[in-house]
This record gives sequence, C-alpha cells and structure tokens, in this order.
Amino acid sequence: MVKGITTPIIKSRKEWDSTVVDLKELKVIDKNSEYSLLYSKYSPGLMMAYRDYITVRKIVREKKRIYIASKSVKPTDKQFQIEDKDTVRGEIYFSCHCIEILDTSKCKDTFISHMNLNGWIPTGAYNKLSSDQVLVPVKVSNLIKKHKQ
Repeated sequence: MVKGITTPIIKSRKEWDSTVVDLKELKVIDKNSEYSLLYSKYSPGLMMAYRDYITVRKIVREKKRIYIASKSVKPTDKQFQIEDKDTVRGEIYFSCHCIEILDTSKCKDTFISHMNLNGWIPTGAYNKLSSDQVLVPVKVSNLIKKHKQ
C-alpha cells in the first residue's frame, strides 16, 4: 500500500516529489527494522545549486500508522563520501512523515522537517521551493489512495 513512499527507488519517489534527481540506498543497516543509509540529491529550482544529503532512515509500521523518519549523518567510510562540485551538501536535522490510515478511502500525512539547505539561496527561489513542498503531504496521500484501489 505505501511501497511507493517507503521504497528507495527514484521512479516511485518522483511520483510525489518532483525535485528528486538521485536516490540510492547505500547500505541496509538492519533489514528487519527497515533502518538504512540513503543518498539523495535534489534540484530545488531555478537559481539554486543542487542539494544532496546522506541520511539514516527508519520506518516504523503500526496497524494504522507508518512513520518514516530520517536525519543527516556524516559517515567516515570513504565509500560513502559522495562529492559533486555542482552540489551543496545540506543537513537534515530531523524529518518525519506520519501517515495515518483513517479508513479505506482516507489517510492523513503529517510531515515535519527541520533542515539547513546550506549555501546561498535567493529569497524568491526559497519562497517558491517552500510553497511547492507544502503540497508533498497531499501528493503522498493521493499516491496511497491510488495504490489502495
């Protein structure tokens, strides 16, 4: 039902987040608890450099709720050091989707995010990006409904 939300496959992610450019699961830390290390890269819009993140992500599934939480890490292993001169490394202090299944045709996605995009960002570009991101929970909810049918 929520595989399109929880999978680290870029095609599924693009269904609800059009800014994603690259997405890779670098390492599964614990398969049973759905705990993994991810690399993600985004194109935030005109006049802004790409942003990338290395995060740990944990998925918690309950009967009527799914939590998808992540935060940035700075891995020391050389294999995880991804450097791209055209990209600014951002930092996610905490990010979480709480998807609640309300009934067979309704769900609610609460999204909390505290991050530092780093680097210079023009005010107009930042405002546009912020207004676009407000729609992500609606897109997630629509995707879940689509896959439930």
